[in-house]
Amino acid sequence: GMVMAVFTPRALPVVFKVIRDRFAEPKDSVRADIEGKYRLVARRDRVGRLVEAQEFRRLRFTRAAFEPGMLDELLAECADTVSAEASHGDLGMMAQGDVVLVRHCYVERRLRPLDLYARERPEAEARRAVLDYGQAITDLARSGIFPGDLLLKNFGVSRNGRALFYDFDELCLLEEVNFRSMFLRIPLRRGCDRCGWGSYSCHGFTRITRISPRRTVAQGQSGAARQKQIQNKKPVQGPMPTLASARSA
Repeated sequence: GMVMAVFTPRALPVVFKVIRDRFAEPKDSVRADIEGKYRLVARRDRVGRLVEAQEFRRLRFTRAAFEPGMLDELLAECADTVSAEASHGDLGMMAQGDVVLVRHCYVERRLRPLDLYARERPEAEARRAVLDYGQAITDLARSGIFPGDLLLKNFGVSRNGRALFYDFDELCLLEEVNFRSMFLRIPLRRGCDRCGWGSYSCHGFTRITRISPRRTVAQGQSGAARQKQIQNKKPVQGPMPTLASARSA
């Protein structure tokens, strides 16, 4: 990933996540921000939807445990955290670089990414997993957490078929997020009942509104009523906003 370098032992169902020294664009976070996200998750109720991450310091591995490409990436991209050093044992000093020292990392149980799971599994299983992905977002919102990055690859499927979120670098509290309206352009299609073709002059734009679950409950407005309100609004012409949500200042 852009923030973490991840490796996994073949014999253990866990992954080790190491923060990179520099983050690729468009990430604008720093190491302290990422560590703060993990502390937030550790101290809150995860409602069965956030994978548990255990924090470790100064772990040592034998160099032979790593594939050469993975080790090269760790030493190059995570040099502030990972280094190769000599080891001391009963036979005295061993060869320089025989041991790999990881000064800080997070350990999580290994999950199958949801985007891969949905392509690999039978349709019925994939459908259940994707529907549970939607339920996971709802459960997190009810607990006051917004995942931030909702891509399928940031969710994993447990051995029991449960969708869990494991990419915490964009996670934040729901109260820290502004939910804005965006407009989804309807693609052209033939056979429109009104215009016979499906032109934009007929269909315009469809409004999709992202709102906080707390705000919906506070207003006493059901999902059906909200949808009816959206449909009754006039189509808006003009450029389509690309920003769906942003953090408040």
